Amino acid sequence: MRNPFANLFSLFTARGTESVVGVDFGSSSLKVVQLKKKGGQAILETYGAVALGPYVGMEAGRAARLPNATLAEALRDVLREAKVTATECGVAVPMSGSLIAAITLPVRHGQDVSALIPIEARKYIPTPISEVKLDWRVLSKPGTPAVSEQAGSLSNAVPNAESEKTDVLITAVHRDVLERLKGVCADAALVPSFFEIESFSTERAASPAPDAVLGVIDIGASAAKISIMDSGTLRDAHTVNRGGQDMTLALSSSLGIPIAEAEEQKRNGAPRAGDQLASAVLSRIFGEARAVFSHYEARAGRVLVGIVFSGGGSLSFGLLAEAEKAFSLPITLIDPMVQLAAPAFLLPLLARAGPEFAVAIGVALRRLEEVR
Repeated sequence: MRNPFANLFSLFTARGTESVVGVDFGSSSLKVVQLKKKGGQAILETYGAVALGPYVGMEAGRAARLPNATLAEALRDVLREAKVTATECGVAVPMSGSLIAAITLPVRHGQDVSALIPIEARKYIPTPISEVKLDWRVLSKPGTPAVSEQAGSLSNAVPNAESEKTDVLITAVHRDVLERLKGVCADAALVPSFFEIESFSTERAASPAPDAVLGVIDIGASAAKISIMDSGTLRDAHTVNRGGQDMTLALSSSLGIPIAEAEEQKRNGAPRAGDQLASAVLSRIFGEARAVFSHYEARAGRVLVGIVFSGGGSLSFGLLAEAEKAFSLPITLIDPMVQLAAPAFLLPLLARAGPEFAVAIGVALRRLEEVR
């Protein structure tokens, strides 16, 4: 969706070279957020999104893979419509082109893990190591702050282990994916300073409790991303190949209505005959999430205190109520806008947009921290 308030934001903030952009290459839409720092506060200057489906003759809301040139065109379009002026950016890499895995290594005290990681990673990465950009970080004991704040950043940091059994979070992004996104950004005159896997951006946008365990379910168009945040640190992440698009298609098929109408009913409708099929999609996602959460609780000896929902699919009618029944835990909708300064009269609108723009905001917040 395009941002109808782009012009209004320019009335409240002065643009400058210290402004930065966060880019989220989603499966069904491309989202951008421009932030600026003033007095230690992140200020929202503008934001915008564009559906990718129409660029290849599909309905808005459908997941679509665009050719590089067409994706660059879509990026230029949303930057222009949102009146983005900054060129320095950070980019979120889709989970579909990446991998996150938590592993335990037998490491001697003080031993450098850099030699062990590529060997161990082969067990989890289905392609040759030479074809991916590999990064990792040693995880501190659950319940304590992380050793490194830049996991998932593809920074090549090499930490040292401190115990015989060391938990490590490895991340891998296919080099072809990185080259594709680099080229798209260059064609749109954007200069990325880093690429990070989208789950890390969501973690930052969620502003998690420093001493609690939270589950995060990010429901995108084509997939749901399930992750664990413990003491403010991402500990594990998994993907379920079901998302908001599947719920829309189920409603469209069962009710015999166009996809655009089904999408509208999914977000704003009342109980319908087709809800049972859409609920089956949610049941699959929730079932996978319960397994991920239970495994972490058993392995770490820690208990989840709540679940945060993110992504456009989380705005589906009745979803949070179903989640409360499924998990018997406090359920909240992510609100990354609370970390940003914006005109007060726009806050209710921005809060509703928050779940869809969480990744773009999270990656922009990291890029803003690089501004001196």
